[in-house]
Amino acid sequence: MLRVLSKFISGVLSPYFIFIYLYALIFLSAYFSTVSLYSFGVLLGVVALFTTLIPFLVSRINRVNLNDKSSERGPLYMAFGIGNFTLAYYLLSRGIPVWRISFLISAILAIITLHLFNKKYNISFHTTMYGVLIGATFIIAKFQSFVSLEIICLIILLGGMLGSARVYLKEHTPGEVITGAILGFSWSYTIAIFTKLLF
Repeated sequence: MLRVLSKFISGVLSPYFIFIYLYALIFLSAYFSTVSLYSFGVLLGVVALFTTLIPFLVSRINRVNLNDKSSERGPLYMAFGIGNFTLAYYLLSRGIPVWRISFLISAILAIITLHLFNKKYNISFHTTMYGVLIGATFIIAKFQSFVSLEIICLIILLGGMLGSARVYLKEHTPGEVITGAILGFSWSYTIAIFTKLLF
């Protein structure tokens, strides 16, 4: 039962879907009140194409397995990076403030860092991307008070469940999971503060 639950949590909170959650948070806090539900759905559909479907297809073509420590993830990381860069550019052109787009920049920087470190180590891609989401939640709560304390607690709880699931499935050690979460959170929080002060 625990194995099934761990696989479910790892799947629902996989890097493929974390980006959709991150963009949903950005859209909801930025201009959800000014767009229709249909437009919101179309935006998330475009996000899903660039951050979920295309990277997933790239991973299948290149036989990337997120559960295989020796799997070459360079093409997958590149697909995530290009997709996020394209969407960040689009959102900037639509007038979204730079500090909101900073989470996407943070995700790209976290992926580059993972690519460099994971040649020798096996830092969790799952918890790194989830760390970016936690950082984004904290920053939006700090600057906008959009996110309630209950939502913050839920997101932290889900992060703990994700880390526990990755360790339970023997995909990572506790250190690799914690390092990933700290890495993602650090990039997300630092870049957002930096861009908020500068822009």
